[in-house]
Amino acid sequence: MEFCLLPLPSATMAEDAMEKAGLYFDELNKIRILEPEIAVQTNDLKDECKDFLESALIIHLCLLLRLGYPY
Repeated sequence: MEFCLLPLPSATMAEDAMEKAGLYFDELNKIRILEPEIAVQTNDLKDECKDFLESALIIHLCLLLRLGYPY
């Protein structure tokens, strides 16, 4: 009896198949449905919004203090 060994799919082939299906692995090797670049952009936007809101709050408090409102 003869055996025919077929090559196993490479990790790249598996990753390509996953990406075609819209699935991605994150840095913790968890499966995600969001493209990695979109995830990075989303986190960047979240950080920018947080910074903006903190700045707006500081300005608001400064104005209230300047106008003599008790905090």
